[in-house]
Amino acid sequence: MKDGFLRVGERPGSRHRSGGVRGLRWAVGVLALFTMSSACDSLLEVELPGQLVDADLNDPQLAETLVLSAQADFECGLAGYQMVTGSWANEIQYIHTGQFIGLIRYDTRQFLSRDHVGPCKGVGADWNPSWFPLHLSRTMAAEAVQRIETFPEGVVGDPDFLIGKARAYEGYSTLLLSEAFCGIVFEGDGVVRDRSEGFQRAEALFTDALNRVSASGAEESAAIADLARVGRARARLNLGNGAGVLEDAQAVSEGFVHYATYDRTPTRRQSQMQQVNNEWYTLHPDFRAVEVQGVPDPRLPTVDLGTTQTGADWWEQRKFPDEGTDIPFASWREAQLMIAEVEGGQVAVDVINLLRDTYGLPHFESSNEDEIRDQLRRERRIELFQQATKLGDDLRWGTHVDWDVGTNPIGHPYGDETCMPVPDIEFL
Repeated sequence: MKDGFLRVGERPGSRHRSGGVRGLRWAVGVLALFTMSSACDSLLEVELPGQLVDADLNDPQLAETLVLSAQADFECGLAGYQMVTGSWANEIQYIHTGQFIGLIRYDTRQFLSRDHVGPCKGVGADWNPSWFPLHLSRTMAAEAVQRIETFPEGVVGDPDFLIGKARAYEGYSTLLLSEAFCGIVFEGDGVVRDRSEGFQRAEALFTDALNRVSASGAEESAAIADLARVGRARARLNLGNGAGVLEDAQAVSEGFVHYATYDRTPTRRQSQMQQVNNEWYTLHPDFRAVEVQGVPDPRLPTVDLGTTQTGADWWEQRKFPDEGTDIPFASWREAQLMIAEVEGGQVAVDVINLLRDTYGLPHFESSNEDEIRDQLRRERRIELFQQATKLGDDLRWGTHVDWDVGTNPIGHPYGDETCMPVPDIEFL
């Protein structure tokens, strides 16, 4: 329990804040020195007079900091990603009449591709760039691996663990970009590759992570292995590799949860929940006052706050109370849902009921495959609400055809985009 947030399916000692908050804050300080474009080949391709030069990072004592920096960038990027993809895919709705035109375009699926570009939580970036921060994390992790591999043997404590952890975060950055965007660009070469190539690369990165941490003696290795298994199962799910999904998802430790960690200060360590829980956003009607057979569903607590000054119905989520609440992005529960999606039938029914049992919710019973499939998708949406999954799920299932059309609650017309466009900067 932290700030009133119920840790879904958590066992004592299972909560995992990789690297520790102090380490992440230190990494954030280091990251403040860097500026880059996702189109750059290297973290230090941009000149930084009077700050750091490439040789300064070739210090074995900075090995852990390099990995923590990649983690910090991922967590900052994930905060924006979960918000904009949730808005894009009808999880939350923008209802403010202010000047944040970028946020309106996210909500109505018609914004310019340059809106994806900008520093994480940067001023003037309309709050939520997503392409740039996740590519930054991906690049930071890859460079951390390259540098650690060049350090002399024996000077870095447990390099296999550090490399495995970096690969896991690189894999997740690659996976999320491939789920949301219409294509992916690597190494700034301006070539847009099919989303499937992104999933394949993510799968390979998670495989490397698993191989590395299996050779490590670090206490955290088991958690990173589970993180990589959930990530690889998700990449394989997107690739249609059911057998591979089962191989990974069935091996995830029961009760495992891995969090992106957030704090109320400094600003860069905050999630976007303060923006979600104010008069700028409301829950999409599909996620309001959720019930299971007439019983309120505690997996997604919500509250009706009436109407806003724009006349829109105002509903808040209380799953993540504030900007300092940690947010899970990989878990045993998600692994179980992936098993259910692959297996279907009675296995899916059993998984639904297993997860409901955590909260004492009524059981679901059916032998109709269509009904089971639809209910499983509903369970996944509730279980993983605002955990950066809905856009990718809808594109994989084809349920994006059910997204809202016409106008949003404050009268702005919806566009006809499905996946997010690759930013123009990649072609300059």
